[in-house]
Amino acid sequence: MKWVTDQSGLVTKKTTCETSSTTATSKTAVCNVDQTSYQNNACSYKQKLSSTCDAFDTCLAPVGQETLVNKRITVLNNLAVVVVSQKGVYKATKTAKCYLDLLLQTTPPTQVSVQACADEVVNDGHLNLSYPIKVEPGTCDVSPASTLPGDGAWVVAEYQSQDWAALVQPVVACTAATVAIPVPISATSAECPHGEKSELCASLPVWEDKGAPTGQWSQLQTMYPAKDLEASAPANATMIRVKMGDVVDFFMPSGVNTISQMLVSHTKHLFSYDGRWWTKPAYAPKHNGGSASGWPCNCGRADDPRSYLTFWGNADVPLPNRIVGCCASSYTGAHLSHSWGRLHTIEYLVSP
Repeated sequence: MKWVTDQSGLVTKKTTCETSSTTATSKTAVCNVDQTSYQNNACSYKQKLSSTCDAFDTCLAPVGQETLVNKRITVLNNLAVVVVSQKGVYKATKTAKCYLDLLLQTTPPTQVSVQACADEVVNDGHLNLSYPIKVEPGTCDVSPASTLPGDGAWVVAEYQSQDWAALVQPVVACTAATVAIPVPISATSAECPHGEKSELCASLPVWEDKGAPTGQWSQLQTMYPAKDLEASAPANATMIRVKMGDVVDFFMPSGVNTISQMLVSHTKHLFSYDGRWWTKPAYAPKHNGGSASGWPCNCGRADDPRSYLTFWGNADVPLPNRIVGCCASSYTGAHLSHSWGRLHTIEYLVSP
């Protein structure tokens, strides 16, 4: 009996040990989830930073066009020529008025008064412009994501100095599969801009994961006017990205269709919000791209209130001016309404 009493503390210690072990196991599971999430976010940041920098370079130097810096210099130079011309017009007008005033006098003008008009110094200082200095574009810095999960340097920087480093689960390198791009959540919006009905979606669309897009984005050279839309993207392009204001839509050929066939069709594309998750929208009866009326707000992502997906071509407009954009350039406000003639850019992706 005394032995049992003496060993009673072991029971308490055993219970404490088992509780601590359960807590540690539970905490390990939570930490593992947090670690995976953190690493996926690091991979997503790398992808977003890289794609943003690619777009930044394309924006500053569109393919087949002058750089924006050179365009700005040309505009300023042309403006300086206009200022000189307007100063000449202003001076001539002032001199002409001086001569006219002499003719309207009751006494004939004298040689002295005529010469005074000719010699009059016209103050044109109010026509001077202050020109901004030439500003070279900044650079898009990708160095914050120079190391990634899977790189030894990243593991050392992120984990090795921590007192719990030995508990870290094996680090998975960034791949298309580890990039955290969540599947769109489709839900019928409470209200469409123009009252479009939800019958368009008998069931919500299924989104297919085709992997995060990789490769080089380039801007279509054929924009305004569009003389040959079918040949505007190379045959090995996998998708296009249409940017209209704040709205960015991705499109890729459906089935066995080619990128060229898709570009001049209204029924040969799949749609994506992010280039990874794809679905087949209800198609419009004509035009290039886009969707049936009410598809985004009834069938698309829950936070998409638009009446249409983006159209990049209007079938009612004859070539060579067919590439005119529609419809919304924002998800809120006045630019949510659908309208043709929206400024936009079309980029194509060539995968490695």
